[in-house]
Amino acid sequence: PPHIHPRATEILVVIEGTLSVGFITTNNTLIATKLEKGDVFVFPKGLVHFQLNIGSVNAVAISGLSSQNPG
Repeated sequence: PPHIHPRATEILVVIEGTLSVGFITTNNTLIATKLEKGDVFVFPKGLVHFQLNIGSVNAVAISGLSSQNPG
């Protein structure tokens, strides 16, 4: 589901599969794209964001956060 990390930026790397990802900017604009194997996306700190598997197989992704206490 859409969620937020008030104290951290998130980076996501797709290892397998296809994801629809995006976030809502501070002026309520949706920034969204489709990611495939090898693609990288950054979710800015404090913005509502999401990841959704839109492929026909399981998706695998690794994410990292810029804080040990992202919220």
